[in-house]
Amino acid sequence: DFYAIMLAEKEFIAFEMEVIIMTRGIRVKNTDDIQKINKIVTKYGFDIWIHGKSGMVDAKSLLGMFLLSLNEPLQIVLEDDVDPTALFKDLADYLEIEDEE
Repeated sequence: DFYAIMLAEKEFIAFEMEVIIMTRGIRVKNTDDIQKINKIVTKYGFDIWIHGKSGMVDAKSLLGMFLLSLNEPLQIVLEDDVDPTALFKDLADYLEIEDEE
């Protein structure tokens, strides 16, 4: 039924809009950092993205990572339903320190 399909699509879209993400500043200074960060994130089974003014790339894609503009602020982006503790520990040398409020 066409109406049922449209209803299902609207429900799916509504669900997609409810996805919450978490971000954290990340420092990527050079191509060596790109390779090290990429090697770390590929160990994890969840999606990890790097976002900047120039766009967002899959952190597990080495080619994508090389598209980043390194002279702009970058954020690591994760869905909120993952536990980032181990990842953040592995990336500690690259993560921005969060301000205590």
